Amino acid sequence: MINTPSEKCRMLIVDDDQKVSQLLVDLLEQAGYEVMSASNGEKALELIPSFQPEVVISDVVMPVIDGIELCRQIKRGPSTTHIPVLLISGLRDTPADSMEGLTAGADDYLAIPFRNEEMLVKVARLAERCRVEKHYRDIVEQAADIIYTRDMQGYITSINGAGARFFGKSPAEIIGSHLSKLLGSEAATRDIEETRRAANDSALRSTYYVKDTEDNGKYLEGVITIERDRQMRPTGIRGVIRDITDRKLAEEALKESEERYRRLVELSPEAIIVFSEGKLVYVNPAAERLWGATGAEELIGTPILDRVHPDYREVVSDRIRQVQEQGSSTELKEQKHIKLNGDVIDVEVAEMPFVFRGKTGVQAVVRDVTDRKRSREALRQTEERLRTVVSSASLILSALDPDGVITLSEGEGLKALGWKPGELVGQSVFELYRDNPEVIDNVRRALAGEAFSSTIDLGDVALEGRYSPLRDEGGNVVGVIGVATDITENRKAQQALQENEHRYRELFENANDIIYTHDLAGNFTSLNRSGEKITGYTREEAAQMNIGDVVAPEYLAVARQMIAQKKDDKAPTIYELEIITKSRRRVRLEVSTRLIYQDGKAVGVQGVGRDLTDRKRSEEALAQQSQREAMSHRISQAIRCSLDSSEIFRTAVQELGSHLNADRCSLFIKNQTGNRATNVAEYHAAGISPAGANFDLQDLRALIDSLNEKGVLCFNDAAHDLRIADVYHRILSKAEVRSIMYVAIRVGDEVTAAFALSTTRQLRHWSESDIALAKAVADQTGIAIRQAELYQRAEATSKRELLVNRVTMAIRASLSLAEVLSTTTRELGIALGASRVHIHLYDPENSISPVNEYVAPGCESIGSFHVSYDDPVGRNFLSRSKPLVIEDSLNYREGTPEFSAAIREHAQTVNLRSQIDYPLIIKGFFRGVLCIQQTDRVRCWSEDELSLVDSVAERLAIGIAQAELFEMVAKGKSEWETTFDAMSDGIFIFDRAGLLKRVNRAGAAMEAEHPRALLGRRCCEILR
Repeated sequence: MINTPSEKCRMLIVDDDQKVSQLLVDLLEQAGYEVMSASNGEKALELIPSFQPEVVISDVVMPVIDGIELCRQIKRGPSTTHIPVLLISGLRDTPADSMEGLTAGADDYLAIPFRNEEMLVKVARLAERCRVEKHYRDIVEQAADIIYTRDMQGYITSINGAGARFFGKSPAEIIGSHLSKLLGSEAATRDIEETRRAANDSALRSTYYVKDTEDNGKYLEGVITIERDRQMRPTGIRGVIRDITDRKLAEEALKESEERYRRLVELSPEAIIVFSEGKLVYVNPAAERLWGATGAEELIGTPILDRVHPDYREVVSDRIRQVQEQGSSTELKEQKHIKLNGDVIDVEVAEMPFVFRGKTGVQAVVRDVTDRKRSREALRQTEERLRTVVSSASLILSALDPDGVITLSEGEGLKALGWKPGELVGQSVFELYRDNPEVIDNVRRALAGEAFSSTIDLGDVALEGRYSPLRDEGGNVVGVIGVATDITENRKAQQALQENEHRYRELFENANDIIYTHDLAGNFTSLNRSGEKITGYTREEAAQMNIGDVVAPEYLAVARQMIAQKKDDKAPTIYELEIITKSRRRVRLEVSTRLIYQDGKAVGVQGVGRDLTDRKRSEEALAQQSQREAMSHRISQAIRCSLDSSEIFRTAVQELGSHLNADRCSLFIKNQTGNRATNVAEYHAAGISPAGANFDLQDLRALIDSLNEKGVLCFNDAAHDLRIADVYHRILSKAEVRSIMYVAIRVGDEVTAAFALSTTRQLRHWSESDIALAKAVADQTGIAIRQAELYQRAEATSKRELLVNRVTMAIRASLSLAEVLSTTTRELGIALGASRVHIHLYDPENSISPVNEYVAPGCESIGSFHVSYDDPVGRNFLSRSKPLVIEDSLNYREGTPEFSAAIREHAQTVNLRSQIDYPLIIKGFFRGVLCIQQTDRVRCWSEDELSLVDSVAERLAIGIAQAELFEMVAKGKSEWETTFDAMSDGIFIFDRAGLLKRVNRAGAAMEAEHPRALLGRRCCEILR
């Protein structure tokens, strides 16, 4: 029985006989059912949607719509087809009548009269079936998977809601359609064929790729079972389809991840190895190259300790044991390994646990650090030379290697930190500043390749530092250069200034300018005399006014917002607005207001208004001055924090050009060697094409002389200024210059460079403030040029000493002339970045000079080209003691016509653009020429480069003389040996002990012995 109202089954009684209907209602209610009745089929159809009965009990014979038709309509409706129908009749109780009812869709038939128990059993059975079917339908309809049935030909017979939603159609639209409309022709044909061929009832699985209603591709997995009749013949198909898109994509992502990892290992530049049970089981190509193997088979199966240097085998064994026992990774550690050819290399190794083909093992990453250690040593030597240059500087100059180890620590600024120059060298910056995360973060940024400036505090000392990464030829970061300036005093001064400004503001913020009060609605309640004078309104007039009557309309919202804000925030507020006086004049005020309280309640506002007209003008002037000082400070900072002159020059032209609103700002530096004014940096405004040209100094001589005398030259209308007419027509007109200002940059007393600021779109009157600013920037830039010259000179000196030392070592290590010449050409060519370096030795007996040659990669050799000292160039060198320096060989015009023509012809023949030819003079005699050639561009040879060539040539002359002397001694010794053995007289040479040290063939013949058999005998044993 069903007891609770929420659990009662609902029964609908349909009968036109009231007595029978009431009888059935009472019977079913007593049985615990919820019952409703209708007198005919039409009313029953109206009740069904709202009442939703589990069972309909209907008489067959009724007016309007009888029971048979009612049954048909119930079974025909999609929402009512599952409701069981029990037909009852006392008039039509023949078997034919029962068959008609069942044919109409009735679930059971009961003749009147009937027993109550029979009636209740039939009703209970139908209600239970309805509940079970409803439960099953709910499971199917609410399932997340697609559930469907079809016949053996592939036509859909049912589908749940999930399937309808996936395919974007109602179940009615899908039922009756072919499977190919849902899954595609190929997949449907495959499924139908598989089910037809299936010999048993085991589930069949298929995978489909279809698109849902939103045209998104989905992977589906279907499980199909076959329905069979009692004769085991297939009658239909049940299918469940599940969306496996996420799983499929995850599987594909896993495959891609595994493939990426495999390729990552194979293509890794680091050596990656795996060893198990002490033997190598995998090596990647980088490991093969590291250990010098031609293939992996040379290493696989060999003990890992064979590759470890004996001094490190015990340490490596302990690390392997740690990984295997603790299952943890190890940190990078330096070791020494042995290549297959026996060479020892420095490496860094990190190990981690690994499973290889089901066996536990160890995976290790091995990094070759041999070159890095050599570079570190070379850097240390270079820094030692630079230390003497920077040790007296007021800054702090430091350098780090890629691991953060300090390799240079110099400068007077170290005293403020309690350190001595060089005291921190060798220490790790990560250990030294482990309690200062800001320093550690800055170092990591710089080692990552970022150049930047930063301010840090170290105790009571504030430093402003510039971090610049050092890169090798491949662009890789090999260290960091840092320049720091002590700004402690500057910071204290700034803090004191801020405190003074704060006190000044507190002192004057409530100055007796305009003093007024108004209520919270904005109605004025008082106004002082200054207010009357400035506004033009009397106190009586103001008392009748609101703030909206005097505040400018565009500021009215701000004023009212401030009043409303004060109700929530009691603090005073200061803001600016404009008022309109009685004479309609606008006055800008700075307003300071506070709430007026009465008995603890805000009743009004008191305000002080200050006339800002004069102050605004002063602020604008101060802002301009501040901008100029800030620009000068930025340029000064760039000079102090950077050793890169090009960066300083770019900062100067950018700051100066943009601040003065010039269309172009160029920085020209005199190149005395090339006799040209070189454009080293240029700023140009948006839409303005760069000038970017270099000029011959001779064409600018008058301009340079005038600039040297006056320091600044201003031309407001360059096209019509006679002072610059010649330069304008030859140069400036082509760049569309309208106004221009030249500012001299002095280094010492000499003008070595100049700024050129110009406009192209309109005429410009250069003011005194423009000139003053440009001169200040020029002074800063002069310091930068001097600093760059000193740094470049120190760098060139170091470079020259290093090269000269290498050449000297080669001379000392070898007495072979060929080796001395080869070393010299190679080292000098690499140091200068030259295309070719030749040495032509002079032989008076042979006018054709042999060539000792270095050729840079990508350049063409001219070793087979014959050079003769009988041509005009060769004859010139026979009498020349100074080097011949040519920047543009194809257009060389100096010397005699014959000589210059021969130079140009030779340059054309061997594709030569610039050259240095240095005569080699040994003990006053001409012995040959050292030639440095550039083929890819016209090159201006600097003084440092010429000094380098001069030093190398001096060492080379010593090497040639030494090698020739050795050859002369060797030749004399050989001739003496030949003469000694050829003499007919016997010659015996004894030492002081009387033992025979040397004997010629004639002497040995006297004793009838071989010369060697007599050596060591005493004279009394031989000359008897």
